Amino acid sequence: MSLIEDTIKPAIEVLKGISGKVAIIHGHDADALCSAAIMYKLLKKLGANPVTVAAELNFAVKKTILGRLKKIKNS
Repeated sequence: MSLIEDTIKPAIEVLKGISGKVAIIHGHDADALCSAAIMYKLLKKLGANPVTVAAELNFAVKKTILGRLKKIKNS
């Protein structure tokens, strides 16, 4: 196996255990958006029901995000 395959395989095994509703909280910069898109597609492919939530500030979970997460949980 290649280095990339060796690195990704354990991550995929962890993600396979995730099911149901999943919130991907991400920032607004290009790296965060790309990472969120990759995680969304991978989780969708593995059978989860992901949604993305853009954080107002990177690395900060504000009350507005918590409110969105409650709505996601209850929907």
